Amino acid sequence: MGNEFKRLLMIVGAILFGGAALLLLPLMKLRVPQRPASIPSTALYAQGHGTNYWIDCPNFTSPTRYYCTVYAGDGGTKVVLGVFQESGTTTPDRVSYDGSSIHWKHAVLNPLHLDCVEGGRPPDLPDCRNFRR
Repeated sequence: MGNEFKRLLMIVGAILFGGAALLLLPLMKLRVPQRPASIPSTALYAQGHGTNYWIDCPNFTSPTRYYCTVYAGDGGTKVVLGVFQESGTTTPDRVSYDGSSIHWKHAVLNPLHLDCVEGGRPPDLPDCRNFRR
């Protein structure tokens, strides 16, 4: 009886250990990298499909307007900078940038006025690498 009980405990322990490892595996992929020194402390990490960003969107002048800066994942490049307006809702706590809109916590933010865009497109907007504020 003693050996059977020990074997049962070992099997249960192995199952619990394996189950815990399977539950923690997705969390390891959600790991937020260390914030680069050039990124403000208010910016949130946005993990995307192949491209990661740091996004900083403080409110200004009204509860539905934000002055957002999107930084490349390494923090070395500003991707876009400008005024964004709430235009819909999104999944709570979701933060991402799809190339035009920002999904910021609870709202979809669309650009009202852009100061700069990486690469200076469309041609009438300055490139963020050369833009000074």
